[in-house]
Amino acid sequence: MADTKMRDISKTEELITRTFGVDYDEVKFNKMDITDKHLTFNLEWTHKDALMQATITEKAVKPKFTLEERDDEFVLEQLNRLFYMRDELFIEDEEKINDDIFEGQEYDPARGYVEKDKKDEQVALDMEQVEG
Repeated sequence: MADTKMRDISKTEELITRTFGVDYDEVKFNKMDITDKHLTFNLEWTHKDALMQATITEKAVKPKFTLEERDDEFVLEQLNRLFYMRDELFIEDEEKINDDIFEGQEYDPARGYVEKDKKDEQVALDMEQVEG
């Protein structure tokens, strides 16, 4: 793919919630801005007084942290999660998908990433319209 676009945007919030353990008590999901080429979101860890704003694109992960005290282990853990998300959102090799959120999808050039069974349903509907 010359111009890789993000996988299914509608599943991105679920990916963030699962990846970072958002529970709206200790980990709060404050904001999200998304296009087919980038994701920017803010998280807050209430028990650590820590904030993170992160932007993920195909080529880069750009985190910004606000921490009350130095916590290298915490920052490294969040960085690993961000790179995992980048791999999930912009992966080109279907065999490397390692999260059940996207495993039932495949790339349709006309519509981007869609559920495999929905793609088959759409093809059947299109064929009926052509034949009918």
